[in-house]
Amino acid sequence: MRKIKIQHLGYTIFVKRPNKNIPFPMYVERNNRHTSTIYIKQPIKKINQPLLAHEVLHILQNISADYGIDMIYEKEHFAYLLSYIMNVILNYEYDT
Repeated sequence: MRKIKIQHLGYTIFVKRPNKNIPFPMYVERNNRHTSTIYIKQPIKKINQPLLAHEVLHILQNISADYGIDMIYEKEHFAYLLSYIMNVILNYEYDT
């Protein structure tokens, strides 16, 4: 399991393998107001990136609803969050 913390929002995303046999490669569950879990069946190296982007968008929708943030007016912020979450899940390294 991996934990992604979005500090400035106080939001946590858990990345887990599903415990049950599911018919799709990944899905998102909203745990509560400050957490979501993305379940991914296959190894990270084999992830379908467009599908991952789709699921991460569901997480962003959860954040938008939880904090009353209108995604239309915060397009850039949500674009950065999408990129950050995907990069962490895919194990990309950032240059510092």
